[in-house]
Amino acid sequence: MKRKQAKLPEKWRPVCRWLYRLLPYAILLLVAAKISWTQMLTGNMLIGSDSLFHFNRIYEASQQLKHGNFSWFMAIYGYTQSGRVVNALYGPLFAYFLGAILLLVGKWYRFQVITSFLIYFFSGMGFYLAARKVKANRFLAAVLAVVYITIGWVPRWQMGTNFSAISALLLPYAANVALTMVLDKKRPVHWLPLTFLMTFAAESHLLTGVAAVFMLLPAWLYALVANRADQQRKQVITDTAKAVGMTLLLSLNTLASLLYVSHTNILVTAAKMRMPHNVLIMSRPTVLNGLILLKSSRTFISPYMLAILLVQIAVAFLLAIFRRGEMTKLNLAMTLYGAMWLLLSSSLLPWQAIEDRFPFLGQYLQFPARMLCLAYPLLLLGLAMTIQRLGEMGKQLGGRISLAGLGATLILLLAALANVRFLDNQLAHYSRIGYMPGTLKDTAAAMGAGNERAIINKAKAATHLNDPGKFLATIKKTVGDYLPVKSKKITTRHAERLYVTAVIQKNHLVKKTALPGGRLQMTWTGKQGGAMFLPVVTYAQSRLTVNGQAVKPVRLSKIQAPKVRQKRGKNVAVMDFVTPFWLNLLLTLSLLLDAIFPLACLRRELLKKRE
Repeated sequence: MKRKQAKLPEKWRPVCRWLYRLLPYAILLLVAAKISWTQMLTGNMLIGSDSLFHFNRIYEASQQLKHGNFSWFMAIYGYTQSGRVVNALYGPLFAYFLGAILLLVGKWYRFQVITSFLIYFFSGMGFYLAARKVKANRFLAAVLAVVYITIGWVPRWQMGTNFSAISALLLPYAANVALTMVLDKKRPVHWLPLTFLMTFAAESHLLTGVAAVFMLLPAWLYALVANRADQQRKQVITDTAKAVGMTLLLSLNTLASLLYVSHTNILVTAAKMRMPHNVLIMSRPTVLNGLILLKSSRTFISPYMLAILLVQIAVAFLLAIFRRGEMTKLNLAMTLYGAMWLLLSSSLLPWQAIEDRFPFLGQYLQFPARMLCLAYPLLLLGLAMTIQRLGEMGKQLGGRISLAGLGATLILLLAALANVRFLDNQLAHYSRIGYMPGTLKDTAAAMGAGNERAIINKAKAATHLNDPGKFLATIKKTVGDYLPVKSKKITTRHAERLYVTAVIQKNHLVKKTALPGGRLQMTWTGKQGGAMFLPVVTYAQSRLTVNGQAVKPVRLSKIQAPKVRQKRGKNVAVMDFVTPFWLNLLLTLSLLLDAIFPLACLRRELLKKRE
């Protein structure tokens, strides 16, 4: 006799369905927590290549929020209170968001652990949602999301505060928008999600915005060409115009500031990198904590991950030949586009010759491996489609499950576990040290006079203080981005050296105080009359008042440090940043829209649900 299968009571079925839908998010939460917990076990913050530069930005924003003393352009708390203009030109609203987190948690160590957890989780969630859009089952989508967050640039937030990790976070969401453009036949361009996507990119990292455009462009062109009816094509153009126009208005606070300051000053660009040294190469076995592991990080890909991606490229071709259908074509298109970016990021291209021919790429792109932010989501989404298709084929042939699909999923699960294991060991190893390799050798990141052990230990202890400024006062990095200079002939490295001697080494000569209204006050005692250089930098918009009188500097150094006349005894100088009325109006309009627009969209959605 056949046994009767026990049926779940009707009242429990909705609960089980709800739990089943939440399971992938729980998996991502657990993986993000596990990776973050690895660092917490060491009790150390992890300092990497970009940490100090961005920590100054974040500290500046946090202190402005704390004191209610806002200076949109001039740094009055961070960057040694040097008056530098950085945040206004580099994702200001995202800097304030991170500054609010720092203000809330109080310590750099907590800040790094919490934000790393958030980056891992939301990167994984973005990829999971995109994988579900291509109809991957929940388990497969979750496994691939774990693979995604453990390779490439996502872990570089925790290891080096690299903002390419923000690109890696955002581009799966861009892929989701791109998939809508391809799959939604009635309305390919949904202008609200597109607006939010591009505004977030512009307000966090302009290079991320460029990458998002490259992610979206092929899908947008397809939507334009595939919709042959004039009315549909007009709708695509209209919705795109809405998104572009609204994004420009919402991002005007960044774009207008960047255009204005760069047009009226000579600014130092990002340091030129040797592009052939920053490409994707095959990783070799690494021994960490007694384990032999293979890594897939920002410039390395493990042999097994490369093999998985190469098999995906081959199978996508075969499916396109033997199986027809829209999803098969989409799979091939996404895979080939991702393979192109993988090739462009790799050492297979003659990057030295390319750099010699186009030297500006060394300053603006810097790392060819950055293109992995585009390659990985595209290739892994293609892989999700391939495995899902293999599963469907198995069922069509009469099987309850597809052995090919099941085997591929298990291989990916093993790859995900291997990636997590390597990342865990890497974080445990370097967190115990407190610094990523090369950070202490970086002449632009000086602790004391020469990275003395006592200063290093002092810096480590400062990461656990409730005063984040103590850490930045102990360890300084002299990144030259956006410094004002007299001549375009001054290189980034030269400007950095000048900044050390003119600002950092002379900062003790004056007492600096942030005044209400976003002004900076410097007080010092002059032993005699004459003139002295103030340890700040000035822009065309900087205004100086010395001992109650508005003055023009006697002289400006190569990085625009002002030399002013002093009197014997107490001297007081006040510096502020004067901007024209039209720019202030644009900034105010943009910031008001940034506050109102999300609330208006939320209200609209709530009204729709009520109806």
